Amino acid sequence: MYRWSVLECQNQNLEVTLENQRAILRPGLQYIRFPTMPASEFADKVVPTKILNVDEVAEILTHISASSQNKPTLHTFNANQRVPKLVKKHTGKSNHSGQPVFQYYGGANATTENEWTSGSRRK
Repeated sequence: MYRWSVLECQNQNLEVTLENQRAILRPGLQYIRFPTMPASEFADKVVPTKILNVDEVAEILTHISASSQNKPTLHTFNANQRVPKLVKKHTGKSNHSGQPVFQYYGGANATTENEWTSGSRRK
């Protein structure tokens, strides 16, 4: 994200300044799931870029650090975890009828790791 903003400043013939980088990144920042990052990753990787202002950093760190009962409502950033997609992968085998055999991975409806890999969650 940070490196892209530098390149985008250059592509738009803008001086690479924090202000220009923020302007370029601002429309997309709401889609980045900063609140779902571990606090150490957020502090080590995002905060030093200074792309977020002090209030935004404080809001996200408060959200990350708060107990689940006391998490503040975020107004700018998405705090929802990603829902993994169901992925269908051909095993390279066929069943007794000659039909291809698939294995399924992920998916929000899989409730156990076994269901993710056993193929029992076919759709």
